[in-house]
Formats: sequence, structure tokens, C-alpha cells
Amino acid sequence: MYLGPVARMLVRRTALQVGSPRELIEQLAAAIPGEQDRLMFQRRLRAAAGGTATGHATSASASVMGSQMSGSLGPFDQALLESARRDLAVYLGPIAKVLVKQAAAKSRTSQELYQQLAEHIPTAADRAAFLRRIPALIG
Repeated sequence: MYLGPVARMLVRRTALQVGSPRELIEQLAAAIPGEQDRLMFQRRLRAAAGGTATGHATSASASVMGSQMSGSLGPFDQALLESARRDLAVYLGPIAKVLVKQAAAKSRTSQELYQQLAEHIPTAADRAAFLRRIPALIG
């Protein structure tokens, strides 16, 4: 909406270069030419990253990163990593892909993976909801 047809590519490239949702928002906002559009973009993305936006906005942000993670990391198969990315993207948007890759490299179990990912979710209620997704994946 704010950047036109290059938005998808810009989000993907930027998400791989940053380490947090806040950095992603700042980097993307810098590419938006109009001040009013830039401020609105920042408000919407911060709300989505904080888990307070509507499902529509968060899902749109999450879908920008694509549906597949490249290769499996550590002891995890592709399906588990993709599920973790989708689950986390609900709360953090496109940065979820990067965070899952980082956490997978440091984790040995699904429980550890989700615990590490949960640390990036700002609110306790959202962290708890995210962690409830673990049994559906292990069982």
C-alpha cells in the first residue's frame, strides 16, 4: 500500500538483515516517502508486532514472508519450522522467519524452540497463547 509493487521484496530483504520487529519497522518506515504515510505505517506495524492489531493486518504482514523456510535447521524438520514460523508470525509479523531460524540453531527440542521464540512476544497473554501451540506439534 505504501511502497507499491516493491514492498514484498523490500520486506523480505529487510527482515533478513534485522534482529527485531522494532528494527524491521524502522527500516521499512525509512523507505516510505510521505511523512503521514510513514507514521501511519509505523503505528499499524507496531500494533501488529505487539499482537494488538486485528487478525487481518497481522495475517497480511505474516504472508509477506512467503510460505516456506529454506532447509531444516538442527534436529527440526521443515514442517515443524514452518509451523513455528506461522504461529510466531501471528504475533510478530514477517520477522518471525528470521527469529525461527535463529532459535532453531540454538534449540534441541520443540519445547526449547518455542520457549526461545516466546521471549520475543511482548505480552504475557500472547506468549502463553503461543506456547499452548506446542502440544499440537509434538503430540
